Amino acid sequence: MTSIDWSNISRGDVYLLDLNEVIFVWNGAKSNKYERLQAMQRAKQLRDERGKANIVIIEDGEETKMSKDELKLFESKLPLRDKNNKLNTNETIDENDDDKRLDGTNIKLYRCSDESGTLKVTEKKAGPLFKTDLESEVSC
Repeated sequence: MTSIDWSNISRGDVYLLDLNEVIFVWNGAKSNKYERLQAMQRAKQLRDERGKANIVIIEDGEETKMSKDELKLFESKLPLRDKNNKLNTNETIDENDDDKRLDGTNIKLYRCSDESGTLKVTEKKAGPLFKTDLESEVSC
């Protein structure tokens, strides 16, 4: 298990710090909206499973805006004095990052058919997709 330390945290991601009574959602400045949404959904799921937990959303650079109690608890695991010296500044975007795929250039459309009795998968289009690309060629 990776230790909780600023050196393991990147501005391009979102992190959940689950301390049972409080679930912190730290949004890196370069994280995308899909990561933020997924993290929030997971935090709500954890809270609902327990029946009680506070969710605290923290924006990168706005950590000191938390209440004194929240800040004290957060800093017990991730001291802010270490943030600027240890924060992972690797700004490379993971190939699987949603924001890199948003332009549609890496999307491919495939057609799957078993009309011949054998499953056949063929690439129909590469690049940005449009609704008309998804219309079936088969009439029912």
